[in-house]
Amino acid sequence: TDGFSSRHDSITDQDLLQLSEQLYLLDHNKAQPTDIALNPQHQVSPSETGDKEDKSPQPLYKYVNEELFSKPTYSSFIKLLDNYQRATGREEEVTAEELQEQENFLKEVMKTEVMKKLSAFLQGK
Repeated sequence: TDGFSSRHDSITDQDLLQLSEQLYLLDHNKAQPTDIALNPQHQVSPSETGDKEDKSPQPLYKYVNEELFSKPTYSSFIKLLDNYQRATGREEEVTAEELQEQENFLKEVMKTEVMKKLSAFLQGK
């Protein structure tokens, strides 16, 4: 099939391609090329993917413009990072403060042009 549904309003591969290109252009919040410099170090060959040895011991990022972290979507996301257990199988304890942090993040994300466009697209389907 060409989409997720056989109905007349199914989402086609072409729809997804067009949407992804539109979303990329609308993302005024994204880091710019001058905001981040990477340090890729060692490119792993297929035969090395299972190795336990760290072939890139230096930090991945050479530079990150820390002004990015003051943008509302970034700062509200950063506050979520300590809310979750890294180990699978462990029950999460969710506090009222953590719920409020989640709500704040979602409010900030939904204000962006990207999410407005995505929401309109999905509602149209």
